This record gives sequence, C-alpha cells and structure tokens, in this order.
Amino acid sequence: MRITIVTGPFWSPPPAPGGAVERRWFHVAERFAAKGHDVTFLSRRHDKTLASDETIKGVQHHRRLSLKSGGSLKANLVKDAVYTTRMLGTLPKADILVTNTFWMPVLAPRLRGKAGRVVVNVARAPKGQMKLYKKAALLVAPSTAVAQMIRDEVPDQADKAIAVANPIDTHVFRPDDTPEPETPTIVYTGRVHPEKGLTLLAEAHRRLRQRLPNLVTKVIGAWTVEDGAAGDDFRRELRSIGGDGVEFVDPIWDRQALAAAIRSGTVYCYPSVAEKGESFGCAPLEAMGCGRAVVMSGLAAFDDYVAVDENALRFDHKADDAASRLADQLGRLLDDGTLRHRLAKAGAETASHYSFDAIADQYLNHFEKLL
Repeated sequence: MRITIVTGPFWSPPPAPGGAVERRWFHVAERFAAKGHDVTFLSRRHDKTLASDETIKGVQHHRRLSLKSGGSLKANLVKDAVYTTRMLGTLPKADILVTNTFWMPVLAPRLRGKAGRVVVNVARAPKGQMKLYKKAALLVAPSTAVAQMIRDEVPDQADKAIAVANPIDTHVFRPDDTPEPETPTIVYTGRVHPEKGLTLLAEAHRRLRQRLPNLVTKVIGAWTVEDGAAGDDFRRELRSIGGDGVEFVDPIWDRQALAAAIRSGTVYCYPSVAEKGESFGCAPLEAMGCGRAVVMSGLAAFDDYVAVDENALRFDHKADDAASRLADQLGRLLDDGTLRHRLAKAGAETASHYSFDAIADQYLNHFEKLL
C-alpha cells in the first residue's frame, strides 16, 4: 500500500521533542514501512537542524512550515488552514491518507482521489467538527468511549466510527529490576493543568501525609501556558494545598528517562477529571508498562484497558468527597505490598499488548478492508 500520514501544524514528530500524537505516528509509520508499505510522513518543521526532506527507516519525511499554537481557537484554525494548504501541494499519490489536522479531511478529497482514502485520526473528543468529514472513509477514535461520541455527533456516519487504541513504546515502558524507593512516593506524569485532577491529588497527598509524614508526590510534566498547561500560579496553588512533599519536575522528553522517572515512584496516579479532554490515556498505560501499580479516575476513556482491582485501582472523580476517595485508594496501595505487586504485574501484562507493531497491524487490517 501507499500510505501518507499528515500530522498537525503545532507539534513536530521525532527526532524533535513534540506531541504525543506525532510521536506515536512516527513510530507506527516505521512499522508500516518495515512491513513493506510505501510510507510518506508530512509534518511541521521543528527547526533548521532537521532536513526538509529525508528518509528514516524507510519512511519519506517532508517537513514544512513552523507554526506555534496560540490562545485563540479561530487563529489556530486559520494557521491549520495555511499549513494544510501548504501540505496539499506536497501530497504524493497514495491509497490511504491518515491525518489528525482539522482541515486536511475537508480539502484532501477535492484532489479527485490522488490523496487516497481519507482516514481521520480523531485524537481527542469531537467538538462539532465531525460533520465536516462526510467524505472521509474512516473516523478512527483511540477508545470505545470516543468512538461513541463520534457516532452521537454524526449518527449518519456511525458506520465509519471505529476504535483503534493508541500504542506505547513497549521496549521502553516495561518492567525492570528497579526497586521501589525507600520513601513512599506517588508519581504523576502529564500536563500541569486543573483538568488533570491535580487539585484532588494535592488534597489526597495532604491527607495521606498526616499518617505518612515522609510521603513525596512528584508532579512531572509541562507547566507553562505555552505548552498547554496552567502556568506557575497553578503550581503555587498545588503547593499550597498539598503542603510539604509535593515536588514539581519539568517535562521529560527522553522516553527512557521518563520511564526511569515513573519507576522512581512507589505507585503512579492519574486523577484526570477531563471528561472530554481524555481520549485514551497513554500516560497511565505507560506507567503500567513500567511495572508500577496505578490509581486512575473513573473516566470512560480508560475503560478499554482497565479492569478494576485486577490491573489498576480507580476512584469516583465526580463524588463530593473525590479527594478523600483518591486518598483511600492510594493508601490501599501504599499500605499493601501484596496488592501493589499483584496489580503491577497484571498492569504490565496489559500494557504489553499495546505495542507499535500490534497497533500498526490493526490499522493495516482496516486499510486493507477499505481498499
């Protein structure tokens, strides 16, 4: 097959530090090429240190424009239109076009078949744009929950909505012989933003520290507004709520280093309350892969891979006493080594099924059906 992948205008794929979606497609594209397919990858240009055109592991990369996301949705949509228009002139003749940009699924079908069957990677919960994609062949969500949101938004296109999970790097996010720290430690990775439930985590930390005076909670991730987080004022608020033992670590772009940081904790917590912001939850799955027991919120986006009390614990993030419930679940893991290790082992087994190869095969099966 001839497959083209076009990622968005604001984040770059590896080897540049960039967004999760771009990173995942970079690696899945390599698996497509390794399986004998002709793969072209069009993406945002990071800086002048990377060539505009090069081939990496059989994938032809073309990097164009370098745009930055702003605070205005309208402005970002205009930038996406400019970027998409530029990329249209670079599209090769293909059988399949995969994209997560806003405008490419609208404009590419006008090329009279040159671009191939359009597959929209709906990386987040839809917000009204699905009705624009009537000429797309597939609307691919990362979870069953998001696929249902698509069907609800465009019931006349319900047969196009499918779920294919996001992959993780199972060669990096895997168990090793790193021992648990002597000091009880909770780790979170992700953006430092209220929608991630970090206020609940800070409150749970404060409650737990009353009986675990050495408890440490590490919040690892982007915190600046430019990076989509809430800025330093929110970090100060979390420090005020949590008190002693709440530590902040800047984002770790290197995947091996990130895995090591996850393993530096006793347990991992992902308390997100973003009902429409979470589409799958790679961060907690990566933590499972690292062999750490996980506590997660009750968001439906996580349902595809979480079996409660079998490979992870969950708490009701909508409850009036959500922070107390989170503290209870974290306390269960910190107090009970047998439970902690059982969940960690089961979680690692679950995560092992979400490799780049496995997800690439799922996509290829769907592409073959389209053709």
